[in-house]
Amino acid sequence: MKRAVTNSLVFIAVMVAIIALNLVFYTESPTEEEYEWNGRRSTYSARLYGTRAFYILLRDLGYHVTQFEEPLDQLREHADIKALFIIAPPLPFSVEEFSGLEEWIHAGGHLVIIDRKTDWIIANATIHLSTYPKQWRRPHILQPTPLTAGVKKVQLTEFAQGVKVENAPVTEHIGDQGRQMGDQGGSVLTDFRYGQGRIVLLGEPYIVANNGIGLLDNVVLASNIVRSLPDGVIAFDEYHHGYGLASSAQGGIVGVFLSLYAYFKPTPVIWIVGQLCLIAGAWLYSRGRRFTRPVRLPEEKRRRSLEFVASMANLAQEQGLRSLVLENIHRSLKRRLTPSDGSGILMRAPLSRAGIDQREIHQTLLIGETSANGNTMSDHELIAWVKKVRELEARLGRMK
Repeated sequence: MKRAVTNSLVFIAVMVAIIALNLVFYTESPTEEEYEWNGRRSTYSARLYGTRAFYILLRDLGYHVTQFEEPLDQLREHADIKALFIIAPPLPFSVEEFSGLEEWIHAGGHLVIIDRKTDWIIANATIHLSTYPKQWRRPHILQPTPLTAGVKKVQLTEFAQGVKVENAPVTEHIGDQGRQMGDQGGSVLTDFRYGQGRIVLLGEPYIVANNGIGLLDNVVLASNIVRSLPDGVIAFDEYHHGYGLASSAQGGIVGVFLSLYAYFKPTPVIWIVGQLCLIAGAWLYSRGRRFTRPVRLPEEKRRRSLEFVASMANLAQEQGLRSLVLENIHRSLKRRLTPSDGSGILMRAPLSRAGIDQREIHQTLLIGETSANGNTMSDHELIAWVKKVRELEARLGRMK
């Protein structure tokens, strides 16, 4: 009964704690609203401005795509990655990442940058993205190239940026074009070679975004860019969208859990899991067993030894078992005084050491034997005889 009450109180306390935590900590966090100019372009995002549709399209078309959640200077450790997409990253790049990225491109990697705010110095070229004039929202094709094959019109936004490349290294490569699409004074799509690799620049993420890839020939242009890449794994940079930061700092299983925490942090999943764990802990506590050996509960003795003796004596007296009592006491004393060979002769040595006269023993045994055989004995005489027997047993016991 006590355990059931305890379990009920624990369960009620857990539920109260959950309600209190929700009231104290859960607030409607003012999340920043997304617009075209600040939309999150991650391949994990299925919102209007994300690039989840583009990623799934490539995967369904049979391309080997992956979401890269490591610093870019780790690209050299992944020999299977041949191309990398960087789409409007909100986080900055480190010097080590720029250096590692440049070495990776020079060794044969293909980099596709789709952004409106890029101002990089890569491969000895200063890449500027400037505001594209409004009358150029639908730029015409400058010249036919593999990147513009099948493209008639593309849908851009007023935030589309023109791409300007300065001091780009020139290598002999047939079919390479400096500008692919645009108008005089700049282009929205540019590519150039560096070492054994190649860099493609696109100044409008709307072309590959979930809300723009299906308009006009945007999907054709995006597909042409992918087809121009070498065979191998195509990676999408998610590290600079905030994914993989925790797992990069902590390795192993700890990094995995931290990465999952970072992924679900903007959602109520963390609270749901925490509350389920709290409820599960309360249930385990209420249903749990001991972690050590079982110990019996202490039980108080219902009767003392003297009360037990008194009860047995009263029972023997009421049932007329006096002769049985005399016989048992007489037999016990005689067993202690005679050897175990069954001769029935009293042992003299123990008696002499105890200072007991043999005649005293014979008399005591004779009284008990005659009484057990039917001679009556009063209660007073019985008590006196039993005391005499216990006294002799005590004297014999001290001589052991």
